[in-house]
Amino acid sequence: MTIEEQYIKLKLSGCIDSKELLSTKFNNEEIKGTIGEFVREKLCLDVHQYEKFQEKHDPGIQYVKSLFNSENRREGFKNIYVFYKWYISQNKVCCYCGVKEEDLKKYFHKDNEQYNVPENFDSDLSISYS
Repeated sequence: MTIEEQYIKLKLSGCIDSKELLSTKFNNEEIKGTIGEFVREKLCLDVHQYEKFQEKHDPGIQYVKSLFNSENRREGFKNIYVFYKWYISQNKVCCYCGVKEEDLKKYFHKDNEQYNVPENFDSDLSISYS
């Protein structure tokens, strides 16, 4: 397993966000200094490499962790690392219409006034029976 994969696994497991989890992962070793310093030492990373891994993986990992939280996903994948590897390998394109995920993020966000929803908007489909 590469150092980058080790970093990803630590981040996915929450160890890089919690001294307690990190200590447990490393046989209850006392963590002196910051979590980042401890992880860099254990993975033999310099500051630049560590920051590069953070920039490259942390935003995506947080998003994927939120997707993995459903019970169906947990049953369908061995663990969150397997799900993460599968997810990042997928084309981010709708299989029905072909729209790219990056386009959806670009156009459908809260700061785009064109897509602001009125306060009294009811998102349920309204069907009139006459």
